[in-house]
Amino acid sequence: MRTILFRGQKADTKEWIFGDLIQLEKDFKKVVEILDWSKVDNKKKSKSDLTVIPETVGQFISKKNNVKIFEGDILKTGMGYGVVIYDNHYSSFMIDFKQHSEKKYFEAFLKFDKVGNIHDNPELLVF
Repeated sequence: MRTILFRGQKADTKEWIFGDLIQLEKDFKKVVEILDWSKVDNKKKSKSDLTVIPETVGQFISKKNNVKIFEGDILKTGMGYGVVIYDNHYSSFMIDFKQHSEKKYFEAFLKFDKVGNIHDNPELLVF
């Protein structure tokens, strides 16, 4: 069975949290939350513990050498640095190599190293 997992940065602390994605409408604005069921204790959790910055949400893609790969991660491959994205046109996860103006299917790369992500390490995207 495929693992469905999301991550996002908490809105108040920028800490990364992992779990199920919840999208709500409150007071006419979109609220995005991540819920880690293994840590749920309804008496101790407040909504601020779950609310994440929507732009930081990424889905789990794969695992290599016990390192989880998510949308928004920066990978180093033989072609250079690329960002993991979901391409709606191809309905697939891709690696976007901006320095080559090219996208490649994520599954095509057997060798790569995760070097960061676009939120914590934007400096890696300067080519």
